[in-house]
Amino acid sequence: MLTSNILFTWSEETPNNLLHNTDKWTINKYFGYLDANMDGFIVKGDFPISLHVVFDQFMLQLDTNNDRRVTLKEWYENPRIDFLKYL
Repeated sequence: MLTSNILFTWSEETPNNLLHNTDKWTINKYFGYLDANMDGFIVKGDFPISLHVVFDQFMLQLDTNNDRRVTLKEWYENPRIDFLKYL
C-alpha cells in the first residue's frame, strides 16, 4: 500500500488575505455531487433517491428566493449548512 501527503500554501496568502476559502471549497464539492445534470441548479430530481426525504429541509435552509431550486450563490450566502447531517 502506498500513501503520500501533499502540503502546499498559496504564495500571496496572508492571515489578512485568505485565498483559499474552505466553506466555498466544501460547497463546490457538494454542489458538483448533487447537481446531477450540471445545469447550475439543485432540484429534487438531482438528489439521490435515498435523500429525497430530506430535500424539503435542504430547500428551507438554502432556497432564499423560493423557486424550489438552489444555486451556488444561494448556498454561498448560507455556507454553514451542514449537508452531512442529511446523509
